[in-house]
Amino acid sequence: MKQVPPRVFLVLATIALLFVATPATAKKHRNQAAVVVDFGNGIVEAECVSFRRPMINGVRLLRRAGFELDIERSSFGAAICSIDSTGCDFPLEACFCQCSGGPTCVFWNFFVQGDGEWEFATVGASQERVRNGTVHGWSFGSGAEPPLLTFEEICYD
Repeated sequence: MKQVPPRVFLVLATIALLFVATPATAKKHRNQAAVVVDFGNGIVEAECVSFRRPMINGVRLLRRAGFELDIERSSFGAAICSIDSTGCDFPLEACFCQCSGGPTCVFWNFFVQGDGEWEFATVGASQERVRNGTVHGWSFGSGAEPPLLTFEEICYD
């Protein structure tokens, strides 16, 4: 087997890297989705997340957006107990710790944007398929929707 001289290898590797990593090529093959998180205390964060696969799930979207999560896994999928320490401190507390013994139940509500409005998610975040252009919304409270921000407003580049 013939060895490639180091200089030739370096030149070929550099050319390959420049070809693969051009901004036009990188942007062309990038998927993006947005997430809006309303912490229920006046703080709202919106993040744009890039991913290479055709789809990811809602838990990965939150994590890639930089949020710390406490999750309770079950046969129904993942329940989001807290986002950035807002919510219940699972496993030290029950995931829905603020839903017992009172008239109101406060937890993380999950929404998916469709037709210009929020729709309450019909599956959990671990089952929700996130595709290019998707917008997810989370609000901590008793069911209020997060602010309605569009994909274009969040992923503006």
